[in-house]
Amino acid sequence: MAGKDWLSVLFSVCALSVSLLTFYFSNLRVEDNAMIRISDIGIRAGDKDDPNKKYINGCVTTQASFVNAGNRPAIVLSAIYQMSDQMDLNNGGFGSDVVTPQGTFPLVLPPRDIRLVELCIPVGNVLSNFKSGRELSISEAGNRLGVRRFFAGFRIYSLDSLGMQHDSWTGMQLGIDVSENGWEGLKSVVEPKRSLTKLFNSS
Repeated sequence: MAGKDWLSVLFSVCALSVSLLTFYFSNLRVEDNAMIRISDIGIRAGDKDDPNKKYINGCVTTQASFVNAGNRPAIVLSAIYQMSDQMDLNNGGFGSDVVTPQGTFPLVLPPRDIRLVELCIPVGNVLSNFKSGRELSISEAGNRLGVRRFFAGFRIYSLDSLGMQHDSWTGMQLGIDVSENGWEGLKSVVEPKRSLTKLFNSS
């Protein structure tokens, strides 16, 4: 065969190889790879016109990016916050569903997709458990009296492409300081830019 014939054969083999690889990665290879990244924390007032009560009915907000880096759909079923006076939850703590816009969960993530969701913890729920918080010293509380601290993280329930349910724990992400009068302050427990949790690492 002439040189141009060999080139034609080579290009044909390369094209066939690319087609086979594309078919494999698109249809045969299963890659479940979903994760959540916590990127920011803040506070949202419940009633901005009421300077005394606005945060009692407000929410501690967390910006969460749900990322599907795999090649199969993923479903985030729900998210709850867990809160304790200790970062390691040794005393059990308490928790409930996060507050999100209606229709957020279940959240379907197509392959290679990313969704930004605001996870909210009602300040009123924290205040209703005020006595179980860790009492801060005057120096820790910045000379404020009667301030208690809670540590909060998130538990995420999800489904992989095989329908298996997973329960993933982000670990403690933020500290919430409250007094009996309402919210007093926030602190990041984990560097937000590095706060990444795989959703399919446990069943």
